[in-house]
Parts: sequence; structure tokens; C-alpha cells
Amino acid sequence: MKRMILSLAAVAALALPMSASAAEEVTVATGTTFIDKIFNPIKPQLATAGLSVKIVFSDLVAALKNIESGNADLAGQSLSFENWIKEAEARGYTLKDKAALTPYVVAEEETVVIVNAANGVDTLTKEQLQGLFSGKIQNWKDVGGKDLPVLVVWPRIAAGPTATFSSQIMAGNTITKEILDVASVNDTVDAVMANPEAISIVNAEKVKAGSKRITTTPIKRPLTLLTKGAPTPKVKKLLDILQTAEAKKAFK
Repeated sequence: MKRMILSLAAVAALALPMSASAAEEVTVATGTTFIDKIFNPIKPQLATAGLSVKIVFSDLVAALKNIESGNADLAGQSLSFENWIKEAEARGYTLKDKAALTPYVVAEEETVVIVNAANGVDTLTKEQLQGLFSGKIQNWKDVGGKDLPVLVVWPRIAAGPTATFSSQIMAGNTITKEILDVASVNDTVDAVMANPEAISIVNAEKVKAGSKRITTTPIKRPLTLLTKGAPTPKVKKLLDILQTAEAKKAFK
């Protein structure tokens, strides 16, 4: 319910530049990452182009369903198209016609590894991350830290960061089942701040006092939009705006 309230507020904010009668409306099935990082920063450009964006708040499966059914003009997730499909299949959903969907990468987002600010470890190798997140390394002293058990905070709901981390870092190793499961990215940071032994992953801009970023292998993922078939004129207009230098500069 809290996330739905957030999405409705975001829709209202995106509709502010122009009245509904004056603007062409593009419906996008997506979540808060695209709202905060992509669409809110380019509201002036949308207004100038005579466009408004309506958000249909959707997780990765719902976004695919909405674009396939025609309930949305675009679908967006912070995943590569291939990882998006894999995650959907892992959740029991298979695309009806993959060839009908065209992906557009509009930006990149960085995922970072964080620990509690009191943790003495500053750098971890890819292999050490695999050990820590799989549960094979269970004490911080084994990677140069204090004698504390490792607590993996894992935001299952954040499909973009978790899928990207698993594919780019874990190299076939599975995430330990002994996790502290949290409901949102903000809860992830709060949990790491509250637990000296914690480790997790978040979007780079979410790191705040009480947590710190670990120096390690860079982890980046694309922000991907999908169309079904060729984009309509209004959708093409939006996609063209997203590729401009002005828009790229505005993206957070």
C-alpha cells in the first residue's frame, strides 16, 4: 500500500507541467527507479514536447504483462532485457512473444556493496564477495575485519540490483538462505546502519552516513525500456528526448 501511494504521488508530479487536454499521454509500466532517475528530472523537456507520462506502478512481471497486453505504451526496469526475462521466468512468467518486444537502454545505474560505517573492512575482492554473500565466509575476521559473524541483508524486492549482482559477481554461487530480508532499498540501508556485522547492496545514491561503500569490482546495470512492436509517434518522441544530451545530463 505504501508503494502504491508513492506511485500515485509520482503520477501527479509528472502530470504537473501540462494539463491532460494539452499533452499527449504516454503510459509507462515501471517503478520508482524510473520515476526518480529518469522521468522526474526531464519534466521540463516533456512539457516543451507536449508530453505527459502516466506511471502504472509495476514490478518486473507486471511490467511485462502490461506491455504485452497493451495496457502500457512502455515498460521499464533497471535490468538488462535478458536478465529481466530470466527473473520473470524464475517467478513463473514466460513471455508470449519475445520477438515482439524491442528493448531501449536509456541510462546506467551503479549498484554498490555497503557495510556498517564501523566495519574496518574497506576493500573486498570479487571472490570475497562470493564467499560473504553465499555464506561460505561467515566471519568478518576471515577478510581482515573484526571477529563478528557476517549478516547478509538482502532486498528480495529489488530485482534490478539483486539480479545484476548475482549475474555479475556471484558466478553461479547462490545467495545464502540465512539473510535478513528487507522490504525496500531504504530498509536495506537502515538495516546495515543498525547492524555492525551487516553487508548488502544498494543503488549508489542511497549510501548515507552510518553506512559506507566498499571498494570492489564495479557493478552497473542498464535502465531498460520496452516497446511492443514499432513505437507510436508519441512514444518515439519520448524515446528521442531520452537520448538527448540535455536529458542524459538531467538523469540522476
